[in-house]
Amino acid sequence: MVVVGSRHVVTSSALPSKTKPLQHTQERQQQNGDARVAKDGFSVDMRELRTSSAVQERSLVTELKQMKEYVRVNKSSTTLKSPPTAYAFVYGTLKKGFSNYWLMEEVCATGHARFLGSARTKQKFPMVCGPYQVPFLIDIPSEGHHVRGELYEVDRVAIDRLDELEGVSKGNYVRRSVVLSDLQLQPSVEHEFTSPDLLAQAYFAAPSYASKIAEAPHIEAFTEKEMATYVRRKDRPQNRTFLQHIDHWIKTKESARSN
Repeated sequence: MVVVGSRHVVTSSALPSKTKPLQHTQERQQQNGDARVAKDGFSVDMRELRTSSAVQERSLVTELKQMKEYVRVNKSSTTLKSPPTAYAFVYGTLKKGFSNYWLMEEVCATGHARFLGSARTKQKFPMVCGPYQVPFLIDIPSEGHHVRGELYEVDRVAIDRLDELEGVSKGNYVRRSVVLSDLQLQPSVEHEFTSPDLLAQAYFAAPSYASKIAEAPHIEAFTEKEMATYVRRKDRPQNRTFLQHIDHWIKTKESARSN
């Protein structure tokens, strides 16, 4: 046996005749579940290594999940890709959790909008549910309620997408300015606003039919109650346009009142 520093180098001639080589001993130890393996004169605890690796892996997975959640929550607070064009006030199916919210998610995710918080209209307006429980804000100030909704900062791309969804070019809705108050802003954007009021864009019922649906019951907010009986566009009869559905609904209501 030759001693080098603190290490012992064992020659094969010094091994007892009944002792197996070290490599075979290591294999037998691993097969028998022995956690300690000698290598180059050092003893390594394999269970400790495996446990340490597993802990590090779980820690990394947890950190990644936390990062994803942070991005999901805060992505709407990032700056827009292009200069903001306006503030958009959404009061119906574009709100979080409702059927058309997918569009707001999309424009936020692509940097064309960011969620700011909630607000109310400073003036009272009638808001009604028309055919298939579609919500309509009617431009008749001082009637109805201070309508509740959500507020977004949007650029030109987002405005164009919203105009398309609301059928502005078809005469389904009109986009007009509305003054908002009672702003409940995200903490990350509160410092950007000093006035209690804000001018935003909202989609109102088109003048061609607005006055005819204004007699329907007025609501302060479009909620899960109204959404429960809302019919998505794809599930409505496809042989009529949006305006034809409204006209049919108006005539049905008028006929019911006259009988």
